[in-house]
Order: sequence, then C-alpha cells, then structure tokens
Amino acid sequence: MPSNTDHVPTDLIAEVAALEAHLSGMSESDWSVPTPAPGWDVTDQVIHLGLIDQRAMWSMVDPERFASDMASMMTSGGLDAIHNSEREKTPQQLLEWWREGAADLSRAAKSIDLSARCKWYGPSMSGTSMLTARLMETWAHGQDIADALKWARISTDRLKHIAHIGVRAMPFAFASNKLPVPEGNVFVSLTGPNGDTWTWGDESADSSVTGPALGFCLAVTQRRSESQHRHGCQLRRVLRGRQVLAELLGSSLRACSSGERFQPLQSRVVRLGRSCADASVSGTLPYRLRLLLSWLIQIDSHGALTQ
Repeated sequence: MPSNTDHVPTDLIAEVAALEAHLSGMSESDWSVPTPAPGWDVTDQVIHLGLIDQRAMWSMVDPERFASDMASMMTSGGLDAIHNSEREKTPQQLLEWWREGAADLSRAAKSIDLSARCKWYGPSMSGTSMLTARLMETWAHGQDIADALKWARISTDRLKHIAHIGVRAMPFAFASNKLPVPEGNVFVSLTGPNGDTWTWGDESADSSVTGPALGFCLAVTQRRSESQHRHGCQLRRVLRGRQVLAELLGSSLRACSSGERFQPLQSRVVRLGRSCADASVSGTLPYRLRLLLSWLIQIDSHGALTQ
C-alpha cells in the first residue's frame, strides 16, 4: 500500500503547521533545551530543518544555485558553518525564518512537475520524493523537540509516507552496508492512528513485521531503540538459518540519534517499544530495520529515494 503521492504536498504543509503550533508557544528558554540528538538543542533542530528546506527549494526551482551552494560548502566549512551562523538569530527571528522557508518550499512544489528529477547531495530524486523526505524530516526532528520539551503529539495518517520510505529503503540499506540483500520478500502490516491497516508486500512472504505505524516510524527514523522503550512489547523473530543472519549479527551499526548504538540481538524475544504494543516481527526483519536506520538518518546528504 504505497502512500498516496497526490497528498504529499498538502500533507507536508500540515506537518509543518503541526510543528509550528508547538514552536509558536515556546518560551525563549525552551529554545536552548537539549534534545536527544547529542550536542543539539531545540534551536539546532529548527535551524537544520530550515537549511535543508531551503536547499530542497533551490533544487526544485533554481538547480544552478543549489549546485553553486553545494560547491561553496565544500570549501567553506560545509553545512556546519552555515548552521552556526544562523544561531545568531533570536528565537522569534528563527521561527519566522523557518516558517517562511517552509512556505517557499511549498510554493516551489506547486510550480514544477513533481515527477521531474531534482539534484541532491547523492543521486537525484523526484520532486515527490523530495517532499516526502522533507515531511519525514519535519516529523522526526519535531519528535526530537517534543521529547525534549515533553510535548504530547497527535499521530496522523501522514505517518504512512514515513512508513513507505522505511519499507522502500530496505534493499538500499543492505547495499549501503555492503551486505547482500536477502532472498525473499517482506510483508509489512501496520495499524494507522485511525485503526486502518496499511500493508506492503505479499502476506505469504518469508519475513514480516506487524504493529502500530507510530512504532515503526519511530524505529526507522531512529527516534527509539530497544532500551528507550518503556512499556515493553514483544517482537518475535524466527531464525531461518540464512547466511545473512550471521553477517548481520556481526555488523557494527551506526549510533541512533540518542547516541546509543544498536546491538545485535542474542535472544529470540526482545523488548521494543512503548508505541509498538502488540507488534510482532518474524524472519530477518530486526536486522533489516537496523540496516535501514543507518541510511535513513543520513537522508539529507544522500537522498536516494525514488517514487
């Protein structure tokens, strides 16, 4: 069940509006509260979103400026230098700058053929994929801010876009970790916030993952690891003796956004997720998830999505 790509532009606007509603009500001191991302406070999260939104907009409507900016970053301290310069803004200035940049991106999306390819920092991607990636990033960095400030967030069907990225990223995640893609298919069945069932793949596939969409999206964007989940659900997997399992068990995967490293599983039953209640995983999925995490978290610099 691919996400409805016709809804991506309006869903991105809605995701931005949801985050803006929270940001607008923050006190000045809230902007300096540390977030789960090591070394980043709330200000850094918003700066990051604004900088990448801006470059996504350039890629869509001014590819020469995007290319020039990318070349300039290679000789002037990269995105970090630009990021640090934005910290001179006051919280109100930063909020207005991010808000205007998100609006510019939405206007740019209305002016182009979203099936056309857009330049990025790795392979090019369609305009639709660019917007889907921005929606995923807005939601994921919004989660970092929500965790820092203990906001209560309302889940929506916009999670389907993020889940779709997670499902599609699996083969690329194996390749980016220099591991062979396992034979066989994966069936994914997620329960959306309104109780709808979203599925990808064939139900008879060798491996499967089922459970709440929110838990899946928190996992694939590295906003939760096993030890961070407080109200344990059980994820079950069936070891089928494939060679890939031995390879994945020995993999050293990158740290999640909290700085905690995902460790290979040693038991058949593990605890995962306050938001994953009643989830179950069979086959090689726990390892597939770990591999796709190492790519999704770097989507800003690689952008290898296609739709």
